[in-house]
Amino acid sequence: MLKIVFTLLIFIVSCSSSFEPGVVAIINGNKIYLEDLEKKYDFTHLEYADNFSTLNKIKDEYKKELLNLFFYELVKEELKNKNMLVTKEEVKKEEEKIRSDYPPGEFEKILVEEYIDIDSWRDFLRMKLTIDKFINIIVKPKIKIDIKELEAYYKKNIEDFYIGEMVKFVSFYSLDKDKLINIKNKKISIEEVKKVYPGVIVKEYNLPLNQIPQFWLDLIKPTSEDSFSNIKNDKKGFYLLFIEKKESPRYLKPIEAYPIIERNIIQQKINNFLQDWFIDKLKESDIKISSVLIKEK
Repeated sequence: MLKIVFTLLIFIVSCSSSFEPGVVAIINGNKIYLEDLEKKYDFTHLEYADNFSTLNKIKDEYKKELLNLFFYELVKEELKNKNMLVTKEEVKKEEEKIRSDYPPGEFEKILVEEYIDIDSWRDFLRMKLTIDKFINIIVKPKIKIDIKELEAYYKKNIEDFYIGEMVKFVSFYSLDKDKLINIKNKKISIEEVKKVYPGVIVKEYNLPLNQIPQFWLDLIKPTSEDSFSNIKNDKKGFYLLFIEKKESPRYLKPIEAYPIIERNIIQQKINNFLQDWFIDKLKESDIKISSVLIKEK
């Protein structure tokens, strides 16, 4: 998609070297600042550090991030026209939901360790919520799928539906080891744990054995069904697992696979729709890009 859009941009954009300081592009009157582009680049590349990136490679990455920002601006326009822009309340609600997955103070600590300021993080959260809203409210209702597509996909990709040993388990995470010891010894139920120990993070999983982190495998393998594992320290806190069920390897039946197939087909159709929609919107847009970014090497 990126190659197609880059080629399109050559024909529809105008270059400029006379933007006001800090501006690198303008789409339909909306200014995109170098600071926004740098933040987007840094946020995307948090997971790795490439000390050998060339100037040309970085410039190519900046072009990709600029396209992402163009996409975001066009999506915002679409939602604004329908009076559906993401609200401050929606951002706040999602932030609270994300924070609830972390022990007190841990979320802020992670941001500091990753050199992310909270305002920038909230900007990217708003961006994600905006695109999600666009897809869920505007795009998905346009996507249609029938049973013949599901059947054909299953037959063509039957090997994708082989699953190894599955493990259904519950994880209990706490900074206080004594709480986990008490949960294990008294065999406290999930519902009771949530009431009695609100600080303990409880999550339920049903995963293939080969997708489970080694840290948890060390607890799962020696533990039989309907039993608690040993308690293990991950240097930040303590984990306790409850193993509900272990299933032998098998092929998913069609009725089991169809939800997965439906999700895959719908996602592909969404991707195709977004590509076509983005290209059409770009053709209709008034776009100016700094000559520093757009000119070829």
